[in-house]
Amino acid sequence: MSIEIRRASPADRTAINSLLRRSLNAGDDPRYDAFLEWKHRENPFGASYEWVAVIDDAIVGYRSFLRWEFLVDGAVRTAVRAVDTATEREHHGKGIFNALTTHGVKQLEDDGVACVFNTPNDASRPGYLKMGWSIVGKMPVAVMPRSVLALRHLRNARQPAARWSEPCDAFEPAVDAIERAGGLDVPMGDGGTGWATHRTAAFLRWRYGHGDLNYRGALGNDGSVVVFRVRRRGPLVEAMIADVVRPAGAAADARVGKTARAILRATRADVAVIAGRARPLTALPIGGPQLTWRPVCDERIPTVAQLSLCGGDLELF
Repeated sequence: MSIEIRRASPADRTAINSLLRRSLNAGDDPRYDAFLEWKHRENPFGASYEWVAVIDDAIVGYRSFLRWEFLVDGAVRTAVRAVDTATEREHHGKGIFNALTTHGVKQLEDDGVACVFNTPNDASRPGYLKMGWSIVGKMPVAVMPRSVLALRHLRNARQPAARWSEPCDAFEPAVDAIERAGGLDVPMGDGGTGWATHRTAAFLRWRYGHGDLNYRGALGNDGSVVVFRVRRRGPLVEAMIADVVRPAGAAADARVGKTARAILRATRADVAVIAGRARPLTALPIGGPQLTWRPVCDERIPTVAQLSLCGGDLELF
């Protein structure tokens, strides 16, 4: 039995989507195919890198890297996020995940990609470390409860967050709010040195404009837009603060706490989840996701302190 590793083609998409549905618990949800199309092929940074493993003309494994861009000290660096991967159950233990990932990294090197980053779970992290990934550290995350009673749900919420958002008509669609506030006029990074997502107008429209994820935008008094979506995590209903888009010259995190409280009142979510180094005084720090990093054409590995990543950069979407 031989395993062929090759680039995925449009003709493979039905088989890939079926494999991902089975492996990633997407079931028969009719939204899923459009979600994958948006995620992997409509990204303004470029279509995802996708590879398949084939045995006897059947696709038995899949690996994708989502294209990304960082602003690093003012310069744009190409990067990727290691995202969807799946192997048919009967072919587990045959090294297909490793073969796909190793093959992919070699292709990324040929294309001049700077680095790979991701937040693997406890089960998959050891495999990445064996293939040359390094642990950067836990990204800072804090929660702001709507009430003391909400903390009871927080203690019991150990499951991954739901893929799909809860219905929410509070405030307005995120892209509409950002556009109305003038936040689509200029590319944004972290406003200084360090590593930050290259948040162009096209990126913001794509990242927060997919209807089935229902990102909303709350406009603050300082002109910033707090982008969020409401989702379930076991018994917990959380307002995940994905981004804060600020007008030029606005102070970092100036009104996040006040706007987050308004979001909690309007949505009746149990908690607001806020990622990033700065947090409102009323938010409680919790353990964030473990970020891992694989240098490809750029040997630098940033520290947690050098990274300016928001919830929308880190969430598994």
